[in-house]
Amino acid sequence: MLANKLKYGDTIGVVGVANSLEKGNRYEEFYQAEKLLIQKGFKVKRGKYVLEDYYGSAGTREQKAEDMMNMFQDKEVKA
Repeated sequence: MLANKLKYGDTIGVVGVANSLEKGNRYEEFYQAEKLLIQKGFKVKRGKYVLEDYYGSAGTREQKAEDMMNMFQDKEVKA
């Protein structure tokens, strides 16, 4: 199965599935990447827990799984 090609205006879902942004203070890099995607013509949808910090992780296992599943189920999210 091949994914459809992204088009300008499509929504990209962003979730945190590994380390939190707090670890290494990566917030500024995150915001810059998000801004770049928007400047390129895409919409960005953040997961509910993408900015979480749970002992250095981007949320609990349950939170990360919930965010990922919500993005898969969201018909608006293309990537």
